Amino acid sequence: MSYGYRPAYVVPTSGLAVGGFVLALMGIGPAALWMSLAAMKQTRSGVRGGHGFAVAGAIIGGLGTIAWAFLVLMMIGLVGAANNYSG
Repeated sequence: MSYGYRPAYVVPTSGLAVGGFVLALMGIGPAALWMSLAAMKQTRSGVRGGHGFAVAGAIIGGLGTIAWAFLVLMMIGLVGAANNYSG
């Protein structure tokens, strides 16, 4: 006896999306941003899942990249100020 039920199709989650999100949580901003943007392109069509992970990873990774850039610029400024100090 057949009831006509078909097994549910599970959309596979993008590994790039999960990886970008995990890297963003680890604080590796530039790599997380790159992976998450690639995952957003991959998951946009709906063939792969994880678009929410990709968006969250891109946002957190972008903020992390800004923080990294700020720290690098601060270090350059501090080194320059220390070199010009004649006390």
